[in-house]
Amino acid sequence: MLGYGERIIYNGKCIGLVGLVGPPEEMQSYMKTVMIMLKLLLDRVKTQEQLSFLVHEKNSFITTLLLNQNQDEKWIETRSLFYKFDMSVPRTVVVVKPCFSKGDME
Repeated sequence: MLGYGERIIYNGKCIGLVGLVGPPEEMQSYMKTVMIMLKLLLDRVKTQEQLSFLVHEKNSFITTLLLNQNQDEKWIETRSLFYKFDMSVPRTVVVVKPCFSKGDME
C-alpha cells in the first residue's frame, strides 16, 4: 500500500515509527499534525509519571517523619523546604492500623 512514514524522535531518541496509509503527498501534509498530537501525548505521560514519582517521594518523606526514623537533619530540612512543610509548627499525629477478622466483616 502507498503511504508515508516518519520516525518518532522524542528527547533526542528514535522511539518508533508512525505511518499513514494513502497517497504519500496527501499523507505528508497530515503527518505534521499527527506528530504534534503524538508529542503532546508523550509529554502528558511523562508529566504524569513525574507527578506520580513526586507524590510517592512526598509520602515516603512523611512516613519517615511519622515513624521517627533517624535521618540527617540537613536532609529533613531540605525535604521540608522542597515540599513546603513548616517544621516549626507543632503537630499531633495518630496512626491507626485496623485489623479486621472475618467475623467482624459480617
